[in-house]
Amino acid sequence: MSKGIKINENTEMILAAALVVGALSFMFIMFFRKEKRKIHNIVDDLPVSSSCTSADRDFDAVDTIVVHQTASLCKGDKHPHDTARHHISGNGWCGIGYHIFITETGKIFQTRKLRTNSAHAGKGKNTKSIGVVICGDHRVADAPKNEQIVPKEQYRALSWTIAYLQKQYPHLTKVVSHGSLSAGRTDPNLHMNELLNDVKKVRV
Repeated sequence: MSKGIKINENTEMILAAALVVGALSFMFIMFFRKEKRKIHNIVDDLPVSSSCTSADRDFDAVDTIVVHQTASLCKGDKHPHDTARHHISGNGWCGIGYHIFITETGKIFQTRKLRTNSAHAGKGKNTKSIGVVICGDHRVADAPKNEQIVPKEQYRALSWTIAYLQKQYPHLTKVVSHGSLSAGRTDPNLHMNELLNDVKKVRV
């Protein structure tokens, strides 16, 4: 009888060890798994002004990602088109101000060529920056966590986009809010320290 008990105890120990190893392996895979997303290029599909053209700049000299919000209710995939028309007719710009546009569902659109010197951050600040915008009319005081302020998929897409851009283009060393550059602005109305920390966690 004693030998039988010893075998059962050994079996339980082996099974327990296997479970621990399996759990650790799963955690390791999940931690180092790369997050895959797609950036949809609609640069040539968006309206542009007939009276002016945005100039190109030396993209290697661009070092800053400026994060914005539209301050308008999200409108799905058509929102970048609406924003482009507003920037042209309402602001008198040559095209949409933002280079990257992220919808409420986390869909990522490239709306300007990254080398285009586009209007988004304010006079004197556009030449060395690209604009990444999330749609929405939220406020930072709405909740203590970013994933409670905006939809989870949208926030994760934003974190991924910044991480991806910084990996692809190492000269993009700075990430700032539009509100930190322009008086009277508060966008993207997110907790920026939390966003920057979450960007570091993304595997691209």
